[in-house]
Amino acid sequence: MKKTKGFTLVELLLAITIVTVLSGLIIVVINPEKIRKRVRDAQRKKDLEIVALALEQYYADNNKYPDIGYSSMSSTLSPVSGTTYLKNTPNDPKAGYSYCYRADTVNGSQNFVMCALQEASTIDQDSQDLYLANCDTTPAAQSSATLGRYCISNPL
Repeated sequence: MKKTKGFTLVELLLAITIVTVLSGLIIVVINPEKIRKRVRDAQRKKDLEIVALALEQYYADNNKYPDIGYSSMSSTLSPVSGTTYLKNTPNDPKAGYSYCYRADTVNGSQNFVMCALQEASTIDQDSQDLYLANCDTTPAAQSSATLGRYCISNPL
């Protein structure tokens, strides 16, 4: 009798089971949703820094920061108002979230603060809470301890 070489059904099932378990562990360790959240958080930080630079240019020309909401910033900093400070006002990369902006005069000097809710990290700069009283960032879960906040303000 001639013996054929090959794998038995049990060996094949065992190999498939091992590959499946290892694939599942790799997916859990990599955690693609957490990576997506971090990417969106990085985009938020970049957006706020770009708008902050435009606000500083606006301040240099007008000796004040615009006293508007973030949604109106496009019309104030766009080419329609004369000088182009910012072509397009960036929007939050995730639907249901938004950026907030507020300008205040504190102790005779004008300041601004812009904030965004973060999905994957903790609070980066919590010292801006004084300015956030009227700065509404959605969703309502902003006070949740699981969401952090990233704020940027003018250089003092």
